[in-house]
Amino acid sequence: MVVRTFVYIDGFNLYHRALRKTGFKWLNVVRLAEEMFPGDCVVRVCYFTALINSRPNDRGSQQRQRTYLRALRTSPDIEIHFGTYKERIIERPLVEPVKGLPRYVKVRNSEE
Repeated sequence: MVVRTFVYIDGFNLYHRALRKTGFKWLNVVRLAEEMFPGDCVVRVCYFTALINSRPNDRGSQQRQRTYLRALRTSPDIEIHFGTYKERIIERPLVEPVKGLPRYVKVRNSEE
């Protein structure tokens, strides 16, 4: 009996937890799913993400994401689902405070 398999991928977590600091940023997620479930028939890969905004320290991030999404769209086995990011400025404590300087800093925080 062939098992029909649908794979759901959280694109943000896949990138930040597994791909960001590697050479595998152009991961073929359909092929990954097929390798993970070799006896199954992978019917569809549902890729969930949100469009990012360019950051001052990485102006090319938005363009790289859009290029990757265009590449994903070339596969008929992928559905891309978009959410949204909420960006806000929050205060976080420093891991190693420096004597005489503030213990907290303001950081840009993005949440899906």
